[in-house]
Amino acid sequence: MSMTYEDGAYGDALEELTRLGGLTKDRPWLLRYAVFRFGAQARADLYREVAVYLDREVRLPEALATLYAIETGGEEDGDLVRIGATKLSALGILIPYWLHAMRQSGHDWYEVLAEMVPSREAQMIGAIGEAGMTGDALRKLALSIRRLNEARTKIRNALLPVAFMLLVIAGALYAASVSLLPDLFKALPNMQLRGEAASLKEAADFIRDWGLPTCGGAVLFIAAVWWSLDNLTGRVRIVLDRIPALPWALHRQWTGASWLEAMALLIGAERKIPEALQLLRVNASPYVAERLDALLVQDDARLGAALARTGFGWPDDRTIRAMRVYMSGNRPQDGLAALAADQQQDLSDRMLAAAGIATYAGASLIGCLVGWLLWASWDLYKSAVPGLGPL
Repeated sequence: MSMTYEDGAYGDALEELTRLGGLTKDRPWLLRYAVFRFGAQARADLYREVAVYLDREVRLPEALATLYAIETGGEEDGDLVRIGATKLSALGILIPYWLHAMRQSGHDWYEVLAEMVPSREAQMIGAIGEAGMTGDALRKLALSIRRLNEARTKIRNALLPVAFMLLVIAGALYAASVSLLPDLFKALPNMQLRGEAASLKEAADFIRDWGLPTCGGAVLFIAAVWWSLDNLTGRVRIVLDRIPALPWALHRQWTGASWLEAMALLIGAERKIPEALQLLRVNASPYVAERLDALLVQDDARLGAALARTGFGWPDDRTIRAMRVYMSGNRPQDGLAALAADQQQDLSDRMLAAAGIATYAGASLIGCLVGWLLWASWDLYKSAVPGLGPL
């Protein structure tokens, strides 16, 4: 079934949406806003909803027009769609843009959509489109996105309270450095700090002098790690990929699972292995592209053996070994799909476990810091009141 734009029974609605999409194209800031709002949960919901219409053999442009009508409070009744008022939501902006781009360029929806989603998801969308878009394939993609998003959310929810408490403690130390301690020394010029009170002053002075640069450096470090996941290549990346506790190892596993699932779809659609690799190379990140290029230059139909010779250890050694068996079977796509499902489940379990560890570690860290602050505060009090004596 062709996914390109064609006029049909929904013609009036499609014409109006295409016109609106042209207006969006002339406002790139509006498009960037919509793409920013088009998060993982919104994408997973869209794929599941489009799958319902594909199951009913509704053409994709008409399915998108119907979803726009629902999004904007319009009406849909059989072949008649009345679109609602313009809505500045992600789908309210993107659906008209997609329809306009499909008509202007002649591209399929998955080709237009691939420019707006993460590279791993773009690979899957491309494979689904090339293999013949079906509702089942879109539902599997939605499930994969939801699993990853759930694991990320749990990790984020575990780390955010820790980050907030660290900021509160840093703020208290800054206040002590610029207000409390100077006032104490002014009132008690002969005061000698002892015990943890001296450590408290050193920490407070460090926060006063280096707090902002340290915070900025931490933000830049996190941004650099995030950027490196898709972009860092070469020997350094191979080493980082093999350290289980680091995010690069998790990224290796997730990109490998997405690639396996995409290859299963394309091989199931009777695409030759070199052709499938070329198709997936189009939307690949630099990290995945480096690995696909190493496969393409070998021109070897024995995919498992070719992966082993690259030396990247991608997706992982266990998967490479299994592929050398499955690729010799009558239906290698089933074996690849099973491997992809195992990888995704294992990764989801690992990320959820990491979220639990982060929760306990964060609570322990905050508890230790609060205990140290209480201890240092008591030593500060005894330094200010020398006559207090031991407890």
